[in-house]
Amino acid sequence: MTDSNRAKRQYTDQDTPFPGRPEFEDPVIRAAIAGDRQAFATLFDRHYDLIYRIALQYTRNQPDAEDIAQETCVKLARKLHSYRFKSKFTTWLYRLTLNTAKDWQRKACHKYEKSWPEGFDVPAAAT
Repeated sequence: MTDSNRAKRQYTDQDTPFPGRPEFEDPVIRAAIAGDRQAFATLFDRHYDLIYRIALQYTRNQPDAEDIAQETCVKLARKLHSYRFKSKFTTWLYRLTLNTAKDWQRKACHKYEKSWPEGFDVPAAAT
């Protein structure tokens, strides 16, 4: 296939750029996307430790990591349909967890800014 033909090739959701890699075609993921609650529970059990470890590595704080892991699991339920089988599920889940941690951090900073008493001058280093 020449470069010009390769550029014209359109991938569909059924195609995978890595044929023969079973982790890209996990039937549990497909079932969970289709709405199977037991499959989602299996997926959750299988990957919760990874989610928590990523969150803990990001925050270096156990209670915050637990909050982020919980929020990530909620987002996983909402966004699982957007997984396209173009990469490993764990790669996609890593990005979801990291983005959730960054969102959580932004909320925490915003909450901190609003916690100053009215009429109190906020030090420049706190903003």
